[in-house]
Amino acid sequence: MKQENYIITGGQLGKSRLNLLSTILEDHTKRFLNFNSDHEGISFLDLGCGGGNVSRMVAEMIGVQGKVEAVDFDSEMIDLNNQDLQKSGLLNTTFKCKSAYEIDNKEEFDVTYSRFLLSHLEFPEEALKKMVEATKVGGKVYVEDINFDASFCHPTNEDFYSYVRLYISAAMTNKHNPQVGIILFDMFNKLGLVNIKINIIQPCYNDGIGKWMAHLTLDRIKNTVIKQNLINENDFCSVLDGIKSFTENPHTIISLPRIFQVVGEKK
Repeated sequence: MKQENYIITGGQLGKSRLNLLSTILEDHTKRFLNFNSDHEGISFLDLGCGGGNVSRMVAEMIGVQGKVEAVDFDSEMIDLNNQDLQKSGLLNTTFKCKSAYEIDNKEEFDVTYSRFLLSHLEFPEEALKKMVEATKVGGKVYVEDINFDASFCHPTNEDFYSYVRLYISAAMTNKHNPQVGIILFDMFNKLGLVNIKINIIQPCYNDGIGKWMAHLTLDRIKNTVIKQNLINENDFCSVLDGIKSFTENPHTIISLPRIFQVVGEKK
């Protein structure tokens, strides 16, 4: 994936958004991975690591004998992650700048993982195949990804649903699939994974940082949707202001997209 094909602003601005998102989702991801003392010392690949939040979380969970390799295509993000890594003192983690299509590991990791990666790719099946190839026999592949059109708010708000439509249109214009969550089970099956388990979560909020994710995400796709001529700048600012007012209202709720959590074992 090329930087210009990613619809959300990356770099420092992107990392600040991902840091907030990871704070919101940390407990959900911990429950999904369900790591315990038996997982100490394992090897873990975080493909499309973004701000590196899951990478660092797992590095602490698996101990100094474990190994985390984290990969992302955004070179600025990787530089920022390495700065965080130096501050953390974690010695079992490596950040690498690569496309998801470029990894060539063969049966190297006990666990491979991605969160919100496949929905940003033109060829998600190819990236998932790379993850399976990188997983040891008997190891596990974990994926968390979205169905964006399942996002909701209450009461109904036209600016919020304009945001949902803009996000989906921007993604599809770049040949991405913002509904990839619903087909993950089929993708796992086609690649021969076994003992597949599926779960769905959809956090929603009446206050706090989670409620602001829609506003923040819309702000971060501004350049893309205007460049794609999906909306003009004045109308975009009107939608953004409308979501801001809706978010500030203590009597409203806003959800994240529906998130599918799928895990399978390599036989």
